[in-house]
Amino acid sequence: GLTPEIYFRPDNRRQLSLKTWYHNHFRQVQPTMAAQEVRDEQHDANLRLVADYEQLTGNSGIFRAKTAFIFDEIIFNGDRSATWRYIAQARHEQSWRSRLTTEIGGNIQHTAADVRAYRDNIAEQRADWFALSRLQVRPNWLLSATIRQTIVPRFSAPVAPALGSQWQQKIADNQMLTCKVQVS
Repeated sequence: GLTPEIYFRPDNRRQLSLKTWYHNHFRQVQPTMAAQEVRDEQHDANLRLVADYEQLTGNSGIFRAKTAFIFDEIIFNGDRSATWRYIAQARHEQSWRSRLTTEIGGNIQHTAADVRAYRDNIAEQRADWFALSRLQVRPNWLLSATIRQTIVPRFSAPVAPALGSQWQQKIADNQMLTCKVQVS
């Protein structure tokens, strides 16, 4: 495998990064005790390429964008299955004073599969957007509200709202009790 990463910071408000993960492995699969004559072989190949961009906006905001390509292939005894995914994401987070944070964003994804068991090559496009707010009511109490909508062609997904609360209490120097509740 290989996992190089490159980071470039042109100034103290922006950063660009490129990350790669590559894996290529061939192995003979060990037979089970019940099927000792079986000689299975498997070849895996995986590639992930990610480009990230971050920029501070104003005094208390941050914009993030990401694009990625993911390829996964497995060949088991000569039978090949492969998937390709293309992903793009963008989001902006803004802090208002020190207690309220809002974030909006969206994702777009295209997935394609080449699997012999399927009659045709399969592909899917999907997108989703979200908005969320977090309010720090007290130092140990956080409230959150989120709304998300997924968009998939030929499928009607409902809007997904959620409300949450988190409470923390220090019990001892190295012990913390956390209670979380979410309704969606």
